[in-house]
Amino acid sequence: MFLHNMLKCKHIFTAEGASNIMNRRSGLIAILAVTAGMLAGCARPSYENIEEKYGNLPAGQGRIYFYQPSSPGDPATGQPYVLLNGWKTGRTAPGDFFFVDRPAGQHTVSIDLSKTPPLTLQLAAGETRYIRINKGSTSLTYNEEPKEKAEAELASMSYHGAGSRERRAIKRAYPTSGYTVPRTPTPTSPQTPSPQTSAPQSYPVAR
Repeated sequence: MFLHNMLKCKHIFTAEGASNIMNRRSGLIAILAVTAGMLAGCARPSYENIEEKYGNLPAGQGRIYFYQPSSPGDPATGQPYVLLNGWKTGRTAPGDFFFVDRPAGQHTVSIDLSKTPPLTLQLAAGETRYIRINKGSTSLTYNEEPKEKAEAELASMSYHGAGSRERRAIKRAYPTSGYTVPRTPTPTSPQTPSPQTSAPQSYPVAR
């Protein structure tokens, strides 16, 4: 009788153990599924996504894209600020792009700490321009590219790097787009620029 009871208890223990293992495995699968869904939801938007959501420019505005292609073996150059008219608009990094919308008129592009002379653009209302950022031997360089070439390079890149004020301006200009723009760090010592137009402003460069 004692041996019979021991065998019975062993059977129960084994069945319960198997049940616990199955429950834990099911819980792990559920956690992995939720995590995968969250990661998919946090994926950075592509150029195609951005154009689909924000392709219609506000009246009187033009758009400037900034993008930095990535290739193996490139030297590290950090994530310096992109400056428009001397104001910080966001950071550049390999494989990333961002854009700004500005009123029609003349605008000057430069990269913080870059030795490349500023690039002047005459932006028209409804126009989109593309600035390619390149890795040099000691600092970043930049130049304007035609739409066809820029879009071909942007197709494999991700939206990232725009400053917090630029992101807020997008949300104000496209309140029903339903798209969440990824965050980037806000500068630690912002200064308030003087009022100009309704266009979004950015932080001045601390020299």
